[in-house]
Amino acid sequence: MPKGFIHGLDLEDFSCTMGRMPAESLRDLAALPNTHTLHLTDCTPGSFHFSSIAVPFPSLRHISLSHITLSSASLLLQPLNHLPLESIELSFGVDPTREIATEKTYFDFCSKLQLLDELQRPTFKCLKLHDQGPSQRSISFDALRPLYKLSQLECLHLDVPFAFRMDSPKFSAWGAAWPLLKDFQLGGEGLESELAGLVPQDLYRIAEVWPRLESLCVSLDTRTEVESSMKALEEVQEQRSLTSLRIHGLLIGHSGAFNFAVFLFMSFPRLKTFQFESGYLDESEKENLTAIYLASFDRLVERRRK
Repeated sequence: MPKGFIHGLDLEDFSCTMGRMPAESLRDLAALPNTHTLHLTDCTPGSFHFSSIAVPFPSLRHISLSHITLSSASLLLQPLNHLPLESIELSFGVDPTREIATEKTYFDFCSKLQLLDELQRPTFKCLKLHDQGPSQRSISFDALRPLYKLSQLECLHLDVPFAFRMDSPKFSAWGAAWPLLKDFQLGGEGLESELAGLVPQDLYRIAEVWPRLESLCVSLDTRTEVESSMKALEEVQEQRSLTSLRIHGLLIGHSGAFNFAVFLFMSFPRLKTFQFESGYLDESEKENLTAIYLASFDRLVERRRK
């Protein structure tokens, strides 16, 4: 890289994949006044010597770290605790030979993130964690307890092997901890079995905890029969803020599709986007089921008009 080249740049978004950047170039880059988004991939703390720079990335608001360990992420974020960060996204666990995230490493990272937010509490609003490591683990509510102090969160994505239970009083504490939440994602593709028996009614219960919730993505336990969850349908009240719903692991028979559509229609009357994904269905089965959903929603809309 030519000497002094970075000085003439007006970068707003910067990405780096592996390797070490020369110290002089890093200093020049970190001094750019308008860089607000930073993406680092396969970077270790030694790759970026932030600690040697007085005020790195003065305008930084969003940071994304991929193919990294939780321990390395903690070290990389520490020198940035002076910044009014708005969002952090981490994708880790790709290489389990480096580090497998455990209950302790989760708790330690969340504790450091809590300290990071002590100075920036009004601005920090979005956290996304994507654990791509071995799934033979289970992270508990307690591992995330330090995050309870991030009271301004509006977006929380937890794609982690999480021992989640709707009947846990600790879940109710989430509602009190993050009252402004608008976007919530729990689990992801391949993590359905980690969620302890979530049924369609739990979609409503989750949305009920956060009255401002607009977008919800969860993994359902595919062993649960959808039809059996319709028994208490008459007890469900409308949740009027949710507009987007995405479900992983949805395994539902054709006979249950209409009942499920009724549930969604009655529970979330403002729903505009509905996506379902299941590795158990081939493309033709997904197309058939999609057609059934569309027909079901059309029937429901027609009924409401009458």
